[in-house]
Amino acid sequence: MAKVSVSAAVKLTGIPKSSLYRDISTGKVSATTDDRDKKVIDTAELVRVYGKIKAPRHPDNGNAGTPKWDDLGQNGNSRKAEKSNTDDANHKIIAVLEQQVAQLKAHVENATQRETKLIEMLTAEQEKTRLLILPTLAEKSSLFQKIKTVFRGRGTYGNQENH
Repeated sequence: MAKVSVSAAVKLTGIPKSSLYRDISTGKVSATTDDRDKKVIDTAELVRVYGKIKAPRHPDNGNAGTPKWDDLGQNGNSRKAEKSNTDDANHKIIAVLEQQVAQLKAHVENATQRETKLIEMLTAEQEKTRLLILPTLAEKSSLFQKIKTVFRGRGTYGNQENH
């Protein structure tokens, strides 16, 4: 794109000259110097930083010497064309996002089904384990009771022998 002076950049962007100089000094806007040692700024840089610029156009009413300013977007289209392009881009983005939401819903549904199945499997395994352990505990308890009875009987028998 073309390089313009600071004064022209102020007219193109509509921002105060002091703000433009501040943006240049802080590095927000890149500027170079021309062969006359004057600061110049590429119009693409103005569009990058400020979003849109005004471009001169000549009116059809015969005042060819008096330029009028018309808002232009980044690619030089009029606002109407820019809005149309933006609307088209927004519709495409919305369509992609809606598709992604549908895919995510499907993933969540699948995950929920997997979780339910895994919980059922875990519950079944826990029940199997419980059933395997219970008879063992009952058997041990029964065996322990038998052993206690035998030892009690011996203790009593032993005491009776000594008398």
